[in-house]
Amino acid sequence: MNAGIQISSFRPLMTDAEGLKDVLAHMREIGASYTQLQWIDKSVPARTVAQLLAVYGIKACGVQDKAKEIFSDSGYYMEMCLECGCPEICVSGIPDGDTDSFAAHMDALSERAAKHGIQLSYHPVKADILCGACESFINKRRSVGLVPDTCQLTDAGRDVCSFILAHKGRIRTVHFKDRNECGALCPPGSGMTDFAPVVAACRQAGVQLLLAEQETWTDAYAELRQGFMHVLSLLSA
Repeated sequence: MNAGIQISSFRPLMTDAEGLKDVLAHMREIGASYTQLQWIDKSVPARTVAQLLAVYGIKACGVQDKAKEIFSDSGYYMEMCLECGCPEICVSGIPDGDTDSFAAHMDALSERAAKHGIQLSYHPVKADILCGACESFINKRRSVGLVPDTCQLTDAGRDVCSFILAHKGRIRTVHFKDRNECGALCPPGSGMTDFAPVVAACRQAGVQLLLAEQETWTDAYAELRQGFMHVLSLLSA
């Protein structure tokens, strides 16, 4: 397994190419060479993103965004995958819990993506899990990969390790997010989550990549560095 950083964590800093350059330079500086692309401002061309990834030696494992964004502008996400060499488009959340509509959109996108060797995955969010849409879709489309998030599962009352093990073979990437005792997001390893058992479950399930993620922070570079280094330490424990 490898450790990386979910680049969506830096969203306010990636409003142009220079901002993205600074983010990637920081990631390279701390030794993070894997990421998943999300929430880079759309004004930054896909080719520019690809060039900057190459400059800093960072590999993108996939592109992720909310379902409504991807379904309404699938060409953008396909182009980003093709330019950056990403093997996967990850679709987050089932709008209104409507699994039939979601499955139909996923089928149509999957057919297009497959022509370019791109696979689809699904990122369950708390609302999907609570309303039952998550399990309903997962059971309907067993060929679709899964990208779970430790906070989304925990917030919905699910056991992270059990979920990962139950879907062995479908999960290549897991988002490592943490909350402190007040419920605020914090660097992975500094909050209430015990990540050691999660790493063990990931190993058993054949997960390839663990991404530190923190969407709100006081100091992005310091806190994402702290979270990434904790995830990295878990891999060498």
